[in-house]
This record gives sequence, structure tokens and C-alpha cells, in this order.
Amino acid sequence: MAIFQWVEQLETSSLADVFTPLLDVLGLDAVAAVTSDVQWYAVTPLAQISSLQRPRVSVLVTWSDRRAREVQIEVRSDEPMLRSGTSCEQVAEQLRELLQRVKAP
Repeated sequence: MAIFQWVEQLETSSLADVFTPLLDVLGLDAVAAVTSDVQWYAVTPLAQISSLQRPRVSVLVTWSDRRAREVQIEVRSDEPMLRSGTSCEQVAEQLRELLQRVKAP
């Protein structure tokens, strides 16, 4: 299983404000049943998986320290961890880049 984890500091205390547009850009769908104000969960839509023969990538964002506005981000898929260029790695890199753009003045 491929997995990428890191901690990020946000400018706002709303996960929805930050991650809804970013995950839309990445083509991921939020899963309403497990998404709340304390965690945000999104996955690759089933239509993309079957039509493009891509693995399912999931993103979980949870508060690690809400007062400090720090979140833990986890991107995972069922791809081998030691293989480079996985969909998991690509989504993690794209999400990091998008977060840096959002935080840039």
C-alpha cells in the first residue's frame, strides 16, 4: 500500500474552505458519510477508476492541533509503496503544490 503523510498549517480553521476546492481540482469526491468539521475524506470517483484503469486514491485530512491550525494529511492507495510515479504519489505532490499556492501571499 502506498501512503504519504505530512502535517500542514492552515490559514483558516475550516477544512471545507481549504480542501473542497483543492480536492475538486484533483478530481476527488468528498465522502459525505465520513466528512465533518474535524476530518475531510475524499476518494477517486468510481467512474475514473473503471474508465481509466487507475487505482483508487483516498485523501484523509484531520486536525492534529486545531488551535495551531495544524492538520495531518494522508494520501493512500493500494499501489506498491516502493514503486515511483504511483497515482498516490502524484496526488500527494499535486496536493502539496496546491496547498503552497493557497498559503502564498
